Amino acid sequence: MNNGCPSDTSKIITVHAKTSCEFDIQKIHFAAHPCLLEFINNSTGNIDNVWNINGSLLSQDPNFNHIFGSASTNDVSLIIQNNFL
Repeated sequence: MNNGCPSDTSKIITVHAKTSCEFDIQKIHFAAHPCLLEFINNSTGNIDNVWNINGSLLSQDPNFNHIFGSASTNDVSLIIQNNFL
């Protein structure tokens, strides 16, 4: 008996690299309205991308362009996944 245990037990675990979710916004045409913006994915460790604007899925491409037709405030989010989520 070792340290009060009837037998030793061991398990192998694998630790994978952490993902990083980041993006930039580039003005393509921003004189007035409509306004065309490019969303550039700078994430690392991801294999899937989901771009949402105001809660609506707009693209699963790594980068995408979007036209905003009028003056407004918008919630833009990028959700990434890797093989281990």
